[in-house]
Amino acid sequence: GDTAAIILLSALVVIGASAYGTALLSDYYGSDYFYGSTGRVPEYRSGDYSYILNNNEATLTDYRGNRKGELKIPSLIDGYKVTVIDSYLFTRCDFTSVIVPDSVEKIEYCAFNYCESLERVVLGNGLKILDNSAFGYCCNLKRVTFGNSLKSIGSYAFHGCNSLERVDVPDILSWCSIDFYSYYSNPLWYGAKLYIN
Repeated sequence: GDTAAIILLSALVVIGASAYGTALLSDYYGSDYFYGSTGRVPEYRSGDYSYILNNNEATLTDYRGNRKGELKIPSLIDGYKVTVIDSYLFTRCDFTSVIVPDSVEKIEYCAFNYCESLERVVLGNGLKILDNSAFGYCCNLKRVTFGNSLKSIGSYAFHGCNSLERVDVPDILSWCSIDFYSYYSNPLWYGAKLYIN
């Protein structure tokens, strides 16, 4: 369709990079990231990552690095604390392990969806929200380690993760404090055993 005919409502909060499909993304990278009625927020690039700022904290919006092996997400980018991993950022990557630092507070929906080579995930102590389908269909995921601040796990966060064997938590109180949206949100649903470290 004709993008000149699109009207944005003032209640709109965010339009993600994939909102208009791949046809319009060919010139997307390096351009502004749309951020609702506040206007445009610049998207910055640093090394393998692109990011936007919200209250002087970084949301990772693009990754152009190696999509295989181990991924260690940075806690700082250009001196800004990394607090959010954007939707679909690492979808269909071939990482075998992912380490999320303590600075990250939210992993958006489908951030690691269909990472079929992924076997191990370590989530930092700062993570509070794991959104819908964040690790959906990571069919070879065997082990997940949770931090002590997680409050909410969204719908289908681990859907299709039928290889899960082990879930590590720091203590039983932090585990019992998590609000699971549904049984598909709970990694134990897929046959994993809970280990208290």
